[in-house]
Amino acid sequence: MERLKTYLRNSMKESKLNGLTKLYIHNNIRLDVKEIIDEIAKKT
Repeated sequence: MERLKTYLRNSMKESKLNGLTKLYIHNNIRLDVKEIIDEIAKKT
């Protein structure tokens, strides 16, 4: 597990870190999972 965690920490790109930071800062915003999935499906 330690190797896997170390690999995952070292392989994060800036965009992923930015996204995680935004989620942490704005954790009081409620997200609708179905709505998010629909938005992603529209983009592909």
